[in-house]
Amino acid sequence: MKPSSLKAKGRNHQKEVAAMIEEIFDLQSGEVKWCSMGASGEDIQLSPYARKLLPFSVECKKQRKHPGVKEMNQSRFHVKDSPGIIATVCWSPHRSGIEEAMMTLNLREFLTSIKQKYDRMNAWLNSICKECKGSGHQRAFTSRPCNVCFGNRWDQELFQQIEKEYK
Repeated sequence: MKPSSLKAKGRNHQKEVAAMIEEIFDLQSGEVKWCSMGASGEDIQLSPYARKLLPFSVECKKQRKHPGVKEMNQSRFHVKDSPGIIATVCWSPHRSGIEEAMMTLNLREFLTSIKQKYDRMNAWLNSICKECKGSGHQRAFTSRPCNVCFGNRWDQELFQQIEKEYK
């Protein structure tokens, strides 16, 4: 296959990944950008708001084999001075579309990131919950906060307040 064809495949993969991130996180156009081939830095660049939602450095690969240590090291190089950002490789097997794309990342970094978001959410819920002093918020992501504090207010208004806090 000609080098120009290979680069076109990689470029199209980057565009598809960027479009999928914008679509799923309901971001405005321009908050997720793909880089031209050969440019230094991450393949997918995120705005500060998008980076809060998705704390990943994304290296894109369109290849036959699953990416290995070399590809992960390339992504890690981009985040060496960015604490809290997880190095990832988004790859799609040869002759497959974006719906078959997969991510490779370090398990510990991923789980730590999820735990930090969970802890921040619980701390915020506990700070606004005066009556139960947070005892009802042990499982903030799987159940509603206590009814003593919120009554039936667990509705769109509260979701907007939470969204505002985390922007």
